[in-house]
Amino acid sequence: MTGIRCRAVLFDLDGVLVDSTPAVARVWAGWAHEHGFDPGEVVKKAHGRPSFTTIRELLPNADHAAENREVERREIADVEGVVPLPGAMELLQALPLDRWAIVTSCTRALAAVRIGAAGLPKPKTNGHLDRCAAWQAGP
Repeated sequence: MTGIRCRAVLFDLDGVLVDSTPAVARVWAGWAHEHGFDPGEVVKKAHGRPSFTTIRELLPNADHAAENREVERREIADVEGVVPLPGAMELLQALPLDRWAIVTSCTRALAAVRIGAAGLPKPKTNGHLDRCAAWQAGP
């Protein structure tokens, strides 16, 4: 095993610590159906990207902020099947809580819901830039 020495660790959330694929697929499939898009194509396009980007691309003349709030509301409400990825819990439990943070394109509220749904510990952080400064590390 290779050892790594560092002051802190930054993790992405979805696809690194948490699998939210079933919930994301349900939310975006429903949204796509309501807007007359092919659900399968929208789900492929949306997963792993900021929702605002997907909405703006698919509905260029819509109220993007309102659509984004609705997608986020649905994602916060749907946590069925949101699970920790293999090894995520063990890894996070092996690290001091004040030495890791989650950096993600989803909102703080959605991240908190997914972390809780997956049963992962919550990092002690006020955001990755604040933590980087405290750790004297670059973003």
